[in-house]
Amino acid sequence: TGVTGTIFINGDPISTNSPSFRELSCYIHQDDLLRPLMTIGETMMLAAHLKLGFSTSKEYKQNLIKHILALLGLEHRYHVFAGKLSGGQKKRLAIALELISNPPVLFLDEPTTGLDSSSCSQCVSLLKKLASLGHTIVCTIHQPSALIFEMFDKLYTVVDGSCIYQGPVRELVPFLEGQDLVCPSYHNPADFLLEVAVGEHDRDLVKLINAANKKYHEDADNQQINVQRLLSRIKSKDACSKIAGNLKRFPNVMSKLTSFDYVKPAADEVALEEVKSLNASVGTREKLDDKDCDACPTGRGKINGRRSTAYKALHTEQASFIMQYFLLLNRIFICARRNYFLLLARLMSHIVIGLVFGYLYMNVGDKATTVLGNYVYLYGTILLLVYTGKMAVVLT
Repeated sequence: TGVTGTIFINGDPISTNSPSFRELSCYIHQDDLLRPLMTIGETMMLAAHLKLGFSTSKEYKQNLIKHILALLGLEHRYHVFAGKLSGGQKKRLAIALELISNPPVLFLDEPTTGLDSSSCSQCVSLLKKLASLGHTIVCTIHQPSALIFEMFDKLYTVVDGSCIYQGPVRELVPFLEGQDLVCPSYHNPADFLLEVAVGEHDRDLVKLINAANKKYHEDADNQQINVQRLLSRIKSKDACSKIAGNLKRFPNVMSKLTSFDYVKPAADEVALEEVKSLNASVGTREKLDDKDCDACPTGRGKINGRRSTAYKALHTEQASFIMQYFLLLNRIFICARRNYFLLLARLMSHIVIGLVFGYLYMNVGDKATTVLGNYVYLYGTILLLVYTGKMAVVLT
């Protein structure tokens, strides 16, 4: 793309090839790279074998797959070929494949591209649901509808490499009004922001960029103050005695505020919400009901908390190189067996080419005068075998 630079996370440089970064994040492409001749169940099981290795039991993998598919609304399509899924279902399946390793951060490249309005709404609603479970969802999106735009928690808008707004979606309109940019009540705020970005309202973008940076630092300072204030109250002896029924949840909240360097801002925000909920429960001593989470397989069989385990990626050994080879070889055999036309076409092409080569070089002999002919024959045969083998892998 011609773009170069250094990637920083929380102020620290990081390589995208870092094992820690790969363990804590996943990237979902704009195009759904799925095998059309494999069912959803087979696709998920193959991904589970590759990501979790064979040290994890098959029963656990099956339970995990069922739980993920139920979460994404695909359990009734378990035996359906991926090629017969709708656009929205393919996008959900692509997300499901990445959730097997339970990454805390998901990056998506335009997840609503090519989807109708209903599928777009369902896709973004699903992402919001995952965010409520503790995952950090980062995605790019172009010209969302007003309904979809309101589903996002935070917005980061870039123009020519500079940010003109970052913060909660609900604060976008007041922020623009503070910059003498009034969004009409009948106008979609997302469309209005894009109009500002392309310069339709004669606004100095440099001043807008400076205002956005100022707002970001003010919000960060206010959030840090709120966290410290709430933690001080929760830690106090009087408050802790009143929420004794919720103390088992408190360490999970505290751990998010002190660990997970790669996703610390997101973890801080989730923890802040939980601290607020604990703070609101002071005096009521309502016991949390985690029964619905205890039955869900995540991590090593159970969810230990509603949000805390979403930040614990599965620390399991991936399949070895040999096992990866046999798993992918088995996938090729499955696809080849189900696509009879392609299999027969390859067989017939090899037979026809063999007959042509045999006719052209028939009775050439092994004399010195025919060495060049034999060399051309061997060279052409080797090229045929090598390139047809490579194309078989690429096409399937």
